[in-house]
Amino acid sequence: MIYATKHILIEILVRLPCFLSPKIRRIMKLTLLFTLLCILHISANTYAQTTQVSVDVQNGTFYDVVKQIEKQSEYLFFYNSKDIPNDLPVSLQETKSNITVILDHLVKEYNLSYKINDRHIFLTRNTAVQQQQQQGKRITGTVKDPNGEPVIGANVMEKGTTNGTITDVEGRFSLNVASSDATLIITYIGYASTEISSKNESVINVTLKEDSKALEEVVVVGYGTQKKATLTGAVSNIGGEELVKTRNENVKNMLSGKIPGVRVVQKSGEPGSYNSDLQIRGMGAPLIIIDGVPRSNMDRLDPNEIESFSVLKDASAAIYGVKAANGVIIITTKRGKTSKLTLDYNGSVGWQQASNIPETLNAAEWMELTNENSINKGGSLMFSAEEIDAYRKGLKPETKWSDVGFDKIAPQTQHSISAQGKSEKIDYFMNFGYLKQDGFYSSGDLNYDRYNVRTNINGQITKNLKVGMQLNAMMGTKNEPIMDAWEVYKAAWMHIPTLPVYANNNPAYLQQLPGAYHPIALTTADISGFRKNKQYLFQGTFSVDYSVPFIKGLSAGAMYSYDYDNADNRYSRKEYSLYEYEAASDSYQAFKAYSPSLISRSYAKNEKTLLQLKLNYERTFNEIHNLKILALYEETTNKGDNFAAQRELPMDAVSEIFAGATKNQQATSNAGGLYDLANKAFVGRVNYDFKSKYLAEFSFRYDGSSMFAKGAQWGFFPSFLGAWRISEEDFFKNCSALSFVNNLKIRGTYGILGDDAASSYQFLSGYTYPSGGYMLGSSFISGLGFRGMANPNITWYEARMADLGLDIDMWNGLLSFQGDIFGRYRTNLLSTRVLSVPGTLGAALPQENLNGDLTRGFEIGLSHTNTIGDFHYTVSGNVSYTRSMNKYIERAESNNSYRNWRDNYNDRYSDFYWGYDFVDYFYSMDQIWNAPVQDNKGNSILRPGDYQYEDWNEDGIIDDNDARPIDLSGAPRINFGFTLAGTYKGFDVNLLFQGAAKGTVINQVQMERPLTWDRGGLSMFMDRWHTAEMGADPKDPNTIWVPGYYPSTNNGGETTNYWTSSRSIQNVNYLRLKSAEVGYTIPKQLIQKVGIENLRVYFNAYNLFTLTGLKYIDPEHPSDSYSCLYPITKTYNVGVNVTF
Repeated sequence: MIYATKHILIEILVRLPCFLSPKIRRIMKLTLLFTLLCILHISANTYAQTTQVSVDVQNGTFYDVVKQIEKQSEYLFFYNSKDIPNDLPVSLQETKSNITVILDHLVKEYNLSYKINDRHIFLTRNTAVQQQQQQGKRITGTVKDPNGEPVIGANVMEKGTTNGTITDVEGRFSLNVASSDATLIITYIGYASTEISSKNESVINVTLKEDSKALEEVVVVGYGTQKKATLTGAVSNIGGEELVKTRNENVKNMLSGKIPGVRVVQKSGEPGSYNSDLQIRGMGAPLIIIDGVPRSNMDRLDPNEIESFSVLKDASAAIYGVKAANGVIIITTKRGKTSKLTLDYNGSVGWQQASNIPETLNAAEWMELTNENSINKGGSLMFSAEEIDAYRKGLKPETKWSDVGFDKIAPQTQHSISAQGKSEKIDYFMNFGYLKQDGFYSSGDLNYDRYNVRTNINGQITKNLKVGMQLNAMMGTKNEPIMDAWEVYKAAWMHIPTLPVYANNNPAYLQQLPGAYHPIALTTADISGFRKNKQYLFQGTFSVDYSVPFIKGLSAGAMYSYDYDNADNRYSRKEYSLYEYEAASDSYQAFKAYSPSLISRSYAKNEKTLLQLKLNYERTFNEIHNLKILALYEETTNKGDNFAAQRELPMDAVSEIFAGATKNQQATSNAGGLYDLANKAFVGRVNYDFKSKYLAEFSFRYDGSSMFAKGAQWGFFPSFLGAWRISEEDFFKNCSALSFVNNLKIRGTYGILGDDAASSYQFLSGYTYPSGGYMLGSSFISGLGFRGMANPNITWYEARMADLGLDIDMWNGLLSFQGDIFGRYRTNLLSTRVLSVPGTLGAALPQENLNGDLTRGFEIGLSHTNTIGDFHYTVSGNVSYTRSMNKYIERAESNNSYRNWRDNYNDRYSDFYWGYDFVDYFYSMDQIWNAPVQDNKGNSILRPGDYQYEDWNEDGIIDDNDARPIDLSGAPRINFGFTLAGTYKGFDVNLLFQGAAKGTVINQVQMERPLTWDRGGLSMFMDRWHTAEMGADPKDPNTIWVPGYYPSTNNGGETTNYWTSSRSIQNVNYLRLKSAEVGYTIPKQLIQKVGIENLRVYFNAYNLFTLTGLKYIDPEHPSDSYSCLYPITKTYNVGVNVTF
């Protein structure tokens, strides 16, 4: 099997598909080569462990032994017959023994040395020096598990040396040690490491003890922790060390593909944008908890300060009540661990490369499409063949606008330094982090800087009293020119390639362009102005915990946190000029852009407080009844305020508000950013388990929100969780056939969660001011508007969540499985009744709790970990499936049966497109004339290459009545990821693959981009239907057409090609090598002399390559369709981790 796989991989390496790009082929070859090396290594070790040989030579020769071994196995011997004569007398008898046992007999008897390399055995005669070095003794023995079964492949090492061996299929080993009192270290995955002295012993038999660390692992859950073995909910956990193996400026992106049910979509690589979506089980954005406090986001955390992530995906999240209906992510930052001061430095420098920049039309291509577009709209040729050839042959200069003002690569760097330590009375962790990320603007004016500072200190004041303080601060600064980056890219792609960058090629005069969108001006702050957005964040948390001395197991605690978030945004627009050269007068005509100059300044702040008071009780009775009780009170406040001012600048030399003119000045405040909210909650939880076998949990949260009127403010949200550890039953433990199963647990949960996701104070009537206004004379008078009808009955929406799960751990950690099926049913979702009201009412109807939906799915996680000699590897993967349907959607009454069927979304899946079935392209005018009418004009606007749709109701007309569900819509239903990781003698490799399936994108918006507004476009539109002869009549039945992917160019003309149809939908199926890291840890004996405890260097890459059938669009943000896009980036980093 292994050799077959090896040969298949070699064949793939040689014959990788030629249609792949050279870069992808190189990457795939490296990946396959790594896999091949792993297989070869595994093959060699596995063969040595499992092959048994019998030798029976009495008064024979050395050559007799060699022949018997080679005849029974695939081993080949290599030795010098002058040093080891073939007729060397030998007597040896071994039955079904490992090859190392047989060779150990030979080397001991005849002073030989051997080395096994795969199936090759090399023998040499020892020199006198070698004989002296090997003085000591030979130790033999067996290694067994607690059930008395032999442990195959256990590592047996002589302590303090690299001398070692592995056990055979019978658990036996033989090892020559240098000292008569050598200490052996026996290790095997899933078992605790064992050390034993060989003093006065030549035969050592060892029984390993199971390592219960995996099951004893503590996982952070709502308001506490639990052992992994006794978890009752669907909770996934990932450590900080695993997190940072994916390097990215956004912590969200570092989670991609690693946790079952968690999907992260990176929408942009723009510095400082943090434009990524994270969803749990396709249910929406989760609640973020950092060190026990709800936070608005986690994007700007320094990853080096994170200890662990816990993801609550089912009713276990109900204890958080408000905002927890989409799940909860709990982040714990690091604390002091070591007994001495430890300093850590993590730093990397790297570069970014745009992963999906489309090619723009060159001059000849643009002229061809412009001609076709004119002819297709009934016009004439705009350019002659001679004019086009002049550009095609390079006789006239042209401009590739996608390169003007942009670089191919951009630098980035990230550094952090931390200090931590721990004593009996105090533990501390402090971290300082810095991130610098540049954009692709050649000017360097698009960049982002971020500083992070965190301090966590815990002190044991008395035997029973502990206090803690966590301080966190962040300052981020984003610099960019005045226009959004995606608009600058879009403008550059649309410019006409025959226009020059500079008027008359004079760098002092930027060429006038349509819309004044000159890439150099828009990417250079000194020309067009700048935006500087600063964000300041401070978070402080103080806690007290007291163990009540007179009641065993009872503790009390209090926590107070304060968060302050401030945004300080500055916008300075400069007036500048673009020019056209007039050859007749040898002069330049100026065109003003962005006039007048102006300066604006805006501030927004947010303050949050949280107070928690809690009681915890934890006891074990009679060593079999384990009880934990939590009672907690919590209240939060959330206040927001903002202000903005703007003035015109007579002179742009000073970009400050005070330097502006008072005429036309503005001062505003965003009403949506002005709020004062509060929540209160009473929380309770009881955990009980019997012998860690039968597990039960009940929790509730009684939440109150200021968003609702009295009588509707409070909601009660209970949850029930249970689990049965079948593996702890006596009948299971006594079944030898199931001895390989270490943990088997069935769990189930049900709970009700809530959300107060309503606009503030909809239960109150009132007025909006200002609301429009009127000019009275020369003055503008602001108006007063009616706020709308009040609804005092609006209240929480509820989410009922159910989950059934199975956890299995086998072969002491060699294989782990986790599977869940789940569902969420939401009711009381907000909507407005579809009713007609008299215009004299003067207000719209209010929102009500009307709608409902249902989300169902499953998720699976698998993990395999093993050690073979010095090679340790892990293979893990996860896959999840989610789909939602509408249970009730408020709608208007239908006036016929078709509309009733069409518009009734109740009890239907919510993720499908309505549209037309694409039959084929039209290939001729005859076919068009005889087809059902689909343009309402007798098909007079159609031409070959246009889309032909199915006449679903067979009435001879293609209209709205022929639309029907044609395909899935929206985000992929299936999401998956898998990791390949390995370490070998200081080297480590980690590969993370991530992908999705069963998703679609509609590209009708993308199709509207060729020659938009009679400008330029993208080269992909050259793959289109067009006449073989330029200028031929498209309506002539005798005209010859050349087929393509897109229809013929018809920008601004009448067409049916933009209708939503099965032709305009593409599958978003992809597999992406999300990250790859290769590192090497320097041996400690080389660095400890200079005071370094650990030193590791690494190379890391992110978003390396993507395999997808999707054309022209990146699968992670397909809906953008080049309309609102700053490119996703590939990143490459070289870094170092140093511990002092």
